Amino acid sequence: MSVAEFRVWWAFDRHHEPFGREWEQVWRIIAASGVKNKDGSAIREEQVTPLIPAPMTPEQLAARVRQMKQQPEQ
Repeated sequence: MSVAEFRVWWAFDRHHEPFGREWEQVWRIIAASGVKNKDGSAIREEQVTPLIPAPMTPEQLAARVRQMKQQPEQ
């Protein structure tokens, strides 16, 4: 990729439509519409921020480690 092409894509991402951050647009819509939590408090940005993959519980992590130990090395 040339520097010129990189600058075009950087400008597009920065000023027009961000890549891979569609949740930010959803957050703006939620914030503007005044959607509230069940307790009446405003929804915070971190409540709609995706975590991919979702964090594992300690039990899930331990199970994954056991599974990895059982797999033969290639």
